[in-house]
Amino acid sequence: MAKRLAYTITHAPQRLIAGLQTRATIGPCAAIHELWHQFCSNVGAKQSYGVCYDFMDGVYTYLAGLDVKVGEPLPDGWVSIAVPEQSFAVFEHNGDLSTISNTWSAIVDSDDGIKSIEGEAWDHSAPTLEVFPSNFKNGGGPVTIWIPLVPKAT
Repeated sequence: MAKRLAYTITHAPQRLIAGLQTRATIGPCAAIHELWHQFCSNVGAKQSYGVCYDFMDGVYTYLAGLDVKVGEPLPDGWVSIAVPEQSFAVFEHNGDLSTISNTWSAIVDSDDGIKSIEGEAWDHSAPTLEVFPSNFKNGGGPVTIWIPLVPKAT
């Protein structure tokens, strides 16, 4: 029997994340790599997020961003998205960032990933998050993947 992917359940407050966005396809995507390169050239060492939302036919919006306050002026070209207060299943990705799509596949497709959480299901109406610690630019810290949850229908 395969070992279940390790995760924690965390309840997070509402947050506003702002940054640069692109449309991307599921799986490894050069557009996301380029977006992070552009984003990181303008931002210091701060906790940052990859926000995935607006999924349709294998394409979605990916935003590389930071926490901001409501009403805070944004740099030219930046957009913001509100992430609602919600419970999340939090999984860790350890290893080279080029392999994060493998971790995503294990979370989404494996019976030992998101499907194994009793009483909870993926809330596809809410954004998912990749959370990068402030020291990530220098190779520190794992990336965490936050999957929004809702109670499973009975």
